[in-house]
Amino acid sequence: MQLSTTVDYATALDREAVVNQENVMVPFKHCVSAFAGYCLAAVSLAATQATLTLGENTSGIAVDGSVRKAFVSNFASGTISVIDLDTRTVKTTINVRTGVRRPQVSTALNRLYVVSDTTPGYITVIDTKTETIIADVQVGNRALAISADFQGGALYVRNFGSNSISVFDTATNT
Repeated sequence: MQLSTTVDYATALDREAVVNQENVMVPFKHCVSAFAGYCLAAVSLAATQATLTLGENTSGIAVDGSVRKAFVSNFASGTISVIDLDTRTVKTTINVRTGVRRPQVSTALNRLYVVSDTTPGYITVIDTKTETIIADVQVGNRALAISADFQGGALYVRNFGSNSISVFDTATNT
């Protein structure tokens, strides 16, 4: 796959993201920022289609193609920005808690899972159709990372502050 020579990006400090006509939004790790988070980049031969203002310190992105939405975690704001991929606009903002990061999407379940780098840490489950929180479960301290095994029905959360792994059941949200 050959990428375009035109790359539009915005830093987490500027709290902006770009979406191109192909709806491509990807983590961009090579930006200059006081916060070691992510930038969002759109790579396209065409011009940028939209510039969106998000929450502070974007820290991840996940796309649920079945509902045509992207979900951006905003670490410092404690929110999830919901982006409509068809209109290329921020549809709504979901309040979670400060430290929200690492979104994972199950398109089969229409669920977004995010962890919170707090003490105690949390895994929050959001319905991607209704954009509402359906579960908020305490895990170990400082939940920094999440890995999904959707075929096995499990999420694995790395808890930095408590040196542990939490196993989360996606069928029961526990």
